[in-house]
Amino acid sequence: MNHPSALRPSSIPPVLRLLASLGLVALAGCSSAQTADAAIPAAGRPMWDQCSSSISAWCHRQGQGDPTLDRECEGTAAREYSALADDAARRQYLTARACTL
Repeated sequence: MNHPSALRPSSIPPVLRLLASLGLVALAGCSSAQTADAAIPAAGRPMWDQCSSSISAWCHRQGQGDPTLDRECEGTAAREYSALADDAARRQYLTARACTL
């Protein structure tokens, strides 16, 4: 049987609470990036897939290596790219982010 104090948040060491919180933040960041990536229209998918490593590298430079900023940048890039109306605009967007098509 569990001791009553085992159910209290104060009985959880602060380090474990911090790690759990950081894990949830990381999962939320990954989830939003995947959701934005999934919203890319079928017509734009081939160019996006071709440039995904360039976008990741560009975001890594923009975020100066901070994983949270990298994910935010990638999610923003996917959302912005998804909103573009045609191939010409998509191509321009990707080339501005270091992708050679």
